[in-house]
Amino acid sequence: MLHTDILVLLYHFAKHSKGAVLEIGSYLGGATVAMGYGIIDSAQSTPFVTIEPGGSYPHHPWLPTYDILTDLKSNLKKWQIDAYVSLESGNSRDEAVVNSVKQKFENKGIGLLCIDADGEINEDFTIYSHLLNPGAYLVVDDYFCGELKAVPTRNAIDALVDNKKIECLGIYGWGTWVGRVLSN
Repeated sequence: MLHTDILVLLYHFAKHSKGAVLEIGSYLGGATVAMGYGIIDSAQSTPFVTIEPGGSYPHHPWLPTYDILTDLKSNLKKWQIDAYVSLESGNSRDEAVVNSVKQKFENKGIGLLCIDADGEINEDFTIYSHLLNPGAYLVVDDYFCGELKAVPTRNAIDALVDNKKIECLGIYGWGTWVGRVLSN
């Protein structure tokens, strides 16, 4: 779950994106809706793909669900952004998902990548980095948090910063890292 400050940043980044928008880990669609509204308000035909493996999370402390994909689709329709976003059901590293994203974005490149998933930032960045436009915005949740996935997330982000692949613009909300792509 992302802090309101991050949702506002995602709206802004999507509205001013110099390329397509890719979200990895949409859960119930809070960030998806924010980015969708940014795209709508930009009046551009910005391609937008969100990747969600689905499942259930009935014990989530604030947003429990027994069917993530059904609730996500319902929220996209409720907030009237379903026509602006393409939902890829599966893991971001599944071959079919990767090929679909590459096909949709190969001519446009990615201007905004938002990752709020399983902590495997290094793998996701490796797979999709060649699609990232220079200067693309990168938003990664769980850089600081009480969950185990924070350590690999932080280590991957720090290594990318050290290797001059990305630069940090700040850490906001409840530990969400925000930055830009320098090179891929």
